[in-house]
Amino acid sequence: MNVIPRIKQALVAIITLSTLYCLNIIIKKYDNITYNHETHRRLMSIDLKNKLSNGIQNIYSLFGRTYEKYNFTKRGHNFDNTAEMSNNDNDIPTIFMYEKHHLDWFKAFNITDKCCTKCLFTSNSKFYNMSKVVIFFRTLTKPPPEKLAGQIWVYFTNESPEYMFPPPNTVWEKSMSKFDWVMSYRPGSDISLPFGVLAKKENHNKLNYTKIFKEKNKDIAWIVSHCQTNSRREEYVKELQKYIQIDVYGGCGHLRCGKRLKKSSDLKVCKSYVSQNYKFYLSFENSLCNNYVSEKVYDIFEEDNMMLPVIRGAPNIASILPAGTFITTSDFTSPKQLAAFLAKIGSSEDKYTSYLRKKHSYSVTNWAFNFKKAICDVCTRIKNEKLVNKKINVYDRLKEDKCFNPSDIIHEI
Repeated sequence: MNVIPRIKQALVAIITLSTLYCLNIIIKKYDNITYNHETHRRLMSIDLKNKLSNGIQNIYSLFGRTYEKYNFTKRGHNFDNTAEMSNNDNDIPTIFMYEKHHLDWFKAFNITDKCCTKCLFTSNSKFYNMSKVVIFFRTLTKPPPEKLAGQIWVYFTNESPEYMFPPPNTVWEKSMSKFDWVMSYRPGSDISLPFGVLAKKENHNKLNYTKIFKEKNKDIAWIVSHCQTNSRREEYVKELQKYIQIDVYGGCGHLRCGKRLKKSSDLKVCKSYVSQNYKFYLSFENSLCNNYVSEKVYDIFEEDNMMLPVIRGAPNIASILPAGTFITTSDFTSPKQLAAFLAKIGSSEDKYTSYLRKKHSYSVTNWAFNFKKAICDVCTRIKNEKLVNKKINVYDRLKEDKCFNPSDIIHEI
C-alpha cells in the first residue's frame, strides 16, 4: 500500500545521486583545465567547489531511512580563510586590484612566466581578505575597505599632477593617509610604470625610406578627442594652422578615417592611414609637466609607424628621449617658427629620412607590457624587503613633478 510513495522517494534519490555524480565529474574536469592565468585557476576553482559543497553536503540515502554526509569536493578550502589558503599555496602572496578599469589592465596573464618570482594575482573581491597587496586605481569611485593588518596599499595613477582630483567619494578623505606606495609613470615612484620604454635595436630595419618618403603627400596629422586642456594645446594648434596644413581627426576634428573612432579597431585603421600618408604627427600632451610622456608619444615609436613625432609636453623631454628621433616645440619660440622648420624638414628626403631612420633604430615597449612588469616588481618587492607602513601623502608625492603654464602660444602678424 505504501509502494507508490516509496517508488517516488527512490526516484528522487536516484535523480539526486545522478546529479551529484555529474557535478563531481564537472569539478574534476574544471580542475584539469589549463589556464593562462594561474591565479584565476586556483582562486576560482576554490570558489566553485565551496559553493557546490555548501549546497550538497547533506543528502539522504535511497529510502530516506539513514542520514549520511557526503563531500564531493577534493579540497575543503574556504575562500575567506586566509591562513588555510596561504599554507596550501606555499605562502604565495596575493596581489589584488580593488577597482577594474574599462581598459581591463588586469587582464589575465601567467605571472609565473612573466616574473622571476611567484604571486597570486586577482581582481575578484572575494579574495580581498587574503591579499598582501591591494592596488587602487586613481578614480577611487568605490568606498574604501578596511585596511587589514600587514596589508600594503598602492595608489595607481597614469595622469599628470594637473589632473589629480580629490576622490568623488568623500569617505576617502580619512583613508588617503593609509597608502604605502605609489605606482605611476614618475621615475621616483615606489613602483615605476612608464607609458613606454625605448631600447636601442641590435639590427637595423631594411626599409625603403625613399619609397616611404615619396608616398607621403600630406604634412601633419592629429587624432584627438579631448578638446579643452590645461596645456591649451588646441590654441597652439590653431595658431600653427595659420602657417602649415594640419588635418585633425577624432572628436575634436572634422575628418574621419572611416566611420567613427569609437572602437579600438577603428582607431587602429586610422593610425595606419595617417602613418602612411602624413610626414608628422602632433604628440601634444594635455599637461606641461616634467616626466609626463604618455602614449601619445610612445605610440609613434612603434615599429610600423612611419611618421615623425612633434612633441609638446614634458619640458625635460630631451632627457627622456634619444636626440634626433623627435621634434619638440620647446626648441622654437613660436608656432610660426616651428611651422617653418617642419616645412624645411618635410621637403628634404635626406633630412626627413635621417630622423625616421634614427627613430626606427629604437624599439618600444607598450603599456600592457609595462603594466605586467610593474606587477612583477610589486611581487618581487614584497618578498625581498622588510615592509614598513610609511603613511605617505599621495597628493604631495605626485605633485613633486613641476607643471607649467603655457607661454609659447604667440600670435604673430
